[in-house]
Amino acid sequence: MFSLRFWGVRGSISVANQRVRRYGGHTACLEIRAGSRLVIIDAGTGFCAQGEHLLLERQKDSMAQQEPIMADIFISHTHFDHMTGFILYAPFFNPANTFYIHGPKTKQNTSIKEMVYSLFSREFWPIGIDQLRAKLCWRSIGETMTDIGDGIRVRSMYLNHTCPCLGYRIEYEGKCIVTLFDHEAASGMDNERAAAFIKNADIAVIDAQYTQAEYEGSHREGWGHGTYEAALEVAQKAGVKTAVLFHHDPSRVDTELEKLEKQYTPSGKTFRVCAAREGAIFEV
Repeated sequence: MFSLRFWGVRGSISVANQRVRRYGGHTACLEIRAGSRLVIIDAGTGFCAQGEHLLLERQKDSMAQQEPIMADIFISHTHFDHMTGFILYAPFFNPANTFYIHGPKTKQNTSIKEMVYSLFSREFWPIGIDQLRAKLCWRSIGETMTDIGDGIRVRSMYLNHTCPCLGYRIEYEGKCIVTLFDHEAASGMDNERAAAFIKNADIAVIDAQYTQAEYEGSHREGWGHGTYEAALEVAQKAGVKTAVLFHHDPSRVDTELEKLEKQYTPSGKTFRVCAAREGAIFEV
């Protein structure tokens, strides 16, 4: 089994109202199952929902109840919308569980552990990371290939964002799922690198927070996010099978997303295009 599930699809800030029910209002969190292994990308507000579901899932399985949880968590970057759920993740409070947390080191060589600890210092949050009882193993990475075992390899690449941010290419049994967020395709070179990174991906989850019209000539330039047009251009160039448009703007309601999803579906249908929805599962 190799599958992808969306637990959070929004960018910038979570939203909760009737107008976003179909696509969802949680911020970034993706769950990948590769055989018996669990890989999680980012810890936005959707991370809490994923943790609660994981515990409920295990309660229904008497055999699984006896086994501790082990997972690899890959953090793209430490902006709030990708980290808000971290400190309230229910499986972190069980000392039997083990999590390997991978994330980008900064140009100043600040580790991912230092970055996350500073994010949840007592000045900004009442619960300290030292109160999380699970075993947390921290791994700072740059552009590299990480072999996490059981035939799973994760390649990482720095993206064009406002802080150190990594895209991830998860490869398993000849298939691959790629994340390309948060990424602002500001130059031809950025697009060339991105296309090479996601080349022939079975599923590519790509930042598409804005339309090109919204992006051009606005205050959004330099915010580190991509457009629908840039996402489709790089997906077509890379020959991906499915492009999932991700990191929806918090102001984008269901009816707008549905319209954009139809509008940007390629007429030639050389690859599938869809907008990310909470709860959606893709089997690779």
